Amino acid sequence: MERYQPHLGELIRELRAEKGFSSQEELADHAKIDARTVGSVESGKRIQEAKLAAISASLKTTIGELKSQAIARQNSQRDHHARINKERGAEPEENDESSFSTVSRDLDKVDADVRRIFGPLTAPTREDGITEFSSRRLISSMSALGIPPEVIFRILGRLPLTLRRYVSDDGVLSTNHIRSAVALLISKLDLEDVNETDVFRFRSEAASRGRTARQNDALILDEIKFSWATRYARRYGNPTQIMRVLEENGQTRKLDYAFIKGELIPHVLRRVLGDDFSVEEEQLVNPSVVSEMARTTLEEFRRLGLYTLRYRTALWLTEDLAIHPPHPWVVSEDTRDTTIAYDFERADANLDGLRNTEDAPGFDIKHRFSEVVHHLCSAILATYNGFLGHRHASSIHLLRHWLAIENDNPVLWKSCELRLIDGDLFACRISRQEFSALLKRLDVALMSRRIPPAEELIAKCEQLREFSQRVFSHRAKMRQYNLAMASGSVDVQQYLPDLAREIIFSCFGARKVFELKDRESQEQIGFSATPAFEGTVLEGRPPLCVFIFCNGQGDAASMRRTCDRAIDQLNAHRLAETCVILCARRPSRNLREMVMTAESKLPTTQILRVLHMDEMRAKRREMDSISDFIDSVFSAQE
Repeated sequence: MERYQPHLGELIRELRAEKGFSSQEELADHAKIDARTVGSVESGKRIQEAKLAAISASLKTTIGELKSQAIARQNSQRDHHARINKERGAEPEENDESSFSTVSRDLDKVDADVRRIFGPLTAPTREDGITEFSSRRLISSMSALGIPPEVIFRILGRLPLTLRRYVSDDGVLSTNHIRSAVALLISKLDLEDVNETDVFRFRSEAASRGRTARQNDALILDEIKFSWATRYARRYGNPTQIMRVLEENGQTRKLDYAFIKGELIPHVLRRVLGDDFSVEEEQLVNPSVVSEMARTTLEEFRRLGLYTLRYRTALWLTEDLAIHPPHPWVVSEDTRDTTIAYDFERADANLDGLRNTEDAPGFDIKHRFSEVVHHLCSAILATYNGFLGHRHASSIHLLRHWLAIENDNPVLWKSCELRLIDGDLFACRISRQEFSALLKRLDVALMSRRIPPAEELIAKCEQLREFSQRVFSHRAKMRQYNLAMASGSVDVQQYLPDLAREIIFSCFGARKVFELKDRESQEQIGFSATPAFEGTVLEGRPPLCVFIFCNGQGDAASMRRTCDRAIDQLNAHRLAETCVILCARRPSRNLREMVMTAESKLPTTQILRVLHMDEMRAKRREMDSISDFIDSVFSAQE
């Protein structure tokens, strides 16, 4: 948030009363925006430029004028506080961060001097044409060019006085003047201003080209200054030039934040996640995370130092940022395994480091702990082709947010692939409650200012490492099963429990399943579960459903035995009136006829169906929701 923002809010509040708007709602109605937006800006929060422009127009002023007055108020308040502290003789308290505090105060003093003398800066490349001087922003710009910190601080210390010769006759200082002053100060550096490392490097390069020591002494400073000045001129020498993107039709447009967020990022996500993906409709993708992606992308583009970039190049660069380590935003079928392998590798490396932190400072322990949790949660999200978020986003927060959607938005939960985690946890003998409780404990430890003992953090991390590995291994096994099933290259009998469990969770929306065993042989023959019947043609029926699995082929005796088992289990569960026979292979005509005959002998309230697992998976992929899937399955056979 800009430091002048509270003053901007105060100014708008005063102008609202001065212009006769009795309330925030009245101003919002006149500006045709939400009243909460007016409340936000008046409370000191930042809002979109377009909405601020609407407010400015309603108040008969401009954004530039509002910001200029707000910055002036901020500078006046800062000077007032400085005078009071000087009169009181107040000195800042010393602490363990005294050196850092001194540097911070020095930077604040440079900012205050420039702002007091020159006021707001005009900025040709900004929409509103105005900004405020920031020494920290200038440090970032010069550091990006490889100029050493010592030189940057010397330039900053000399900057206020140098700027006086560049200010225009009307007293206005622009960002162009800042750049010119910095270039001048670089050219006036003395040899003692330069770091010895840079002197040694340039002297070695000169010697390699055959120059004498006397010549080195004479030319070394010019070499260094020329190198820095050239880089600075190439990067910032044309301040009126705005970076643009060249489209396929030969037209150009601004390559700015709005373009990247509104068009480039959505295009990349559609390429990776599918053509039907929409940022607006996909509620699992937080808009604030997309905003961070856009800011990161713009920052990387600016590092290129180019004025024009082809759209296809921008698209490919953004896609590489999105799908490749160290901080991928999303995973696809092609990148899932490499992303998960990278996450496990980094988690293990930091976990090993955490085990060897006997004498390490607290911040190092906390950092390694954070990295372990981040990468393990990222691996879990990637296991389900998840949206991993932005590099600054916490993967554990994202994972917990997604898991909470099951209760907060059941319809959305039934349409995302993470819903498969319930079945995978069950198969791994991990309860959902235990998994969620572990994530909560880890999140609390991350957020706590107190650093728990390393042994406690290691135990939590090792448990999460075990859970994530088991879940990933089971999901990988299920993908292999499905591929083998599709190719017909595997005996499905041994995989029936796993395949049936996945169908029950992913297609029927069950939360829990319970094993069913044959009374005589005690072999597992199926599951009982409570599918999501709400809002379907089966709504109002008893919630319990019996699922019997079978091969789908075989002789008449085996098929008759399957039907008998289905009827026995249906009769044994008084709360169940629906039974589904899940076949790994396409059910034979004889089995279908036997099921139809058996159902005709049941009470009219009971339903018996036979379904092919592969057909169910394909049908589910075509449906928007589990409710649609259940309707399509049972309505078609009513």
